[in-house]
Amino acid sequence: MKRKGILLIAIVFMALAFQYANSDVCHAAGKKTAYGTVSENGEVLYIPKTVKIADGLNFEYDGYYYKSLKKVVVSKENKYYKSVNGVLYNKKGTKLVVYPAKKSGSTYKLPSTVNYIGCWAFMGNESLKNITIDENVTKIDEGAFKGTKIEHIELSGGKADAGKKLKLMMDAFAQCSNLKEITGGYRVSETGWMTFELCKNLQNMDIGKGLEKLDYSFGGCVSLNKICLSDKLKDINGDAFVDGGCKEFYVEDTNKKYKSIDGSLYEITDSAKGSMKLLFSANTSDFKYVTPDNVVEVSDSAFKGRDAVKEISIGGGVTEFECDSIQNCSGLEILRLSSRVKKIVRFRW
Repeated sequence: MKRKGILLIAIVFMALAFQYANSDVCHAAGKKTAYGTVSENGEVLYIPKTVKIADGLNFEYDGYYYKSLKKVVVSKENKYYKSVNGVLYNKKGTKLVVYPAKKSGSTYKLPSTVNYIGCWAFMGNESLKNITIDENVTKIDEGAFKGTKIEHIELSGGKADAGKKLKLMMDAFAQCSNLKEITGGYRVSETGWMTFELCKNLQNMDIGKGLEKLDYSFGGCVSLNKICLSDKLKDINGDAFVDGGCKEFYVEDTNKKYKSIDGSLYEITDSAKGSMKLLFSANTSDFKYVTPDNVVEVSDSAFKGRDAVKEISIGGGVTEFECDSIQNCSGLEILRLSSRVKKIVRFRW
């Protein structure tokens, strides 16, 4: 009788354990958070069926930083999320929510079901070197890869003719100091505030061919060799390539708003008169800038941080010159201003 009692207790215990394992993983021991339970060593997050919002885990939020996380486990009864190989997705698999900060592996290819990468999804991961993003992804949200150690990004699943447009939001790849190359970027239609800020080793990319809107996105990208812009481009932020971002610019002749001359980028301010504004000078080795005759204005970021510029000659129709435009031009040796320049604006900072 005693044995039967013990056996019955054991069966009940096993049944409860099985129930918890399959319906409410939050019963695991560890630290309780708004998203579920983190194991005592910080490597596993158990999300129960009751959790409805779990975005932004890689960001310091809810007083707990998931910097040691290796995998996410989700209750099968959760209606909003699922886990595949330790990576967190929404239930339909169309949104990648969290790629754990300490998940191992140097390469990762997103499933073709994903069309959206959430805020801070990969932030903090230091193992990944190569990312392949499928052509179905149409938005990479704020801080998605910020500060990661990635070296190469493929944005179109390796295809040369992907038709869907891709938006890159604020800080999406900011401070990725190891990033050297971007391929498949021809379908990027819009970049956000500081999207690639301080990607100091980014050298080659094909972003630009499909760009329609370019925000303050490439500040401090001092190694970027060249960007090719098509006639689709309608809007460029005045600080888009500040602090040395991009060495050379090329704009298709069919673009009616922007123009490139000798590697420098201009905005056409009056198409009837042919008047232009210098937005950003080239920054190739020992570059000597001379203002074309039809340039009437120089932006306050035109030369900022361009350390390869040796000489600047401001002439044409320019009547005002801002000293801010030559901040941090460490290689500048000669600055010439024509007699037409009647006003010099001092440094603001």
